[in-house]
Amino acid sequence: MSIFAQELAVLVFTKETMRESTLTGKSSKGAPLKRQLDVEKVHAITDAVMEEFPNTSASDVRNAIRRKCNNEQFTGEKNY
Repeated sequence: MSIFAQELAVLVFTKETMRESTLTGKSSKGAPLKRQLDVEKVHAITDAVMEEFPNTSASDVRNAIRRKCNNEQFTGEKNY
């Protein structure tokens, strides 16, 4: 489920958008604010994943999207 959700997120959002955004728009301790991923698109991804994997919770999907944002931020930093 996690890979499906993360790959779907990259199809909906660009990697650059994933790198520059967070799921909620909130920052972590002392970090600059980032923009929030489009809520409607996040809901669409969540619905699609839950339809494909019925035993998955919305929280699980959101966590997978959050991890993908974090991974893109990390890999983006390494490329600079």
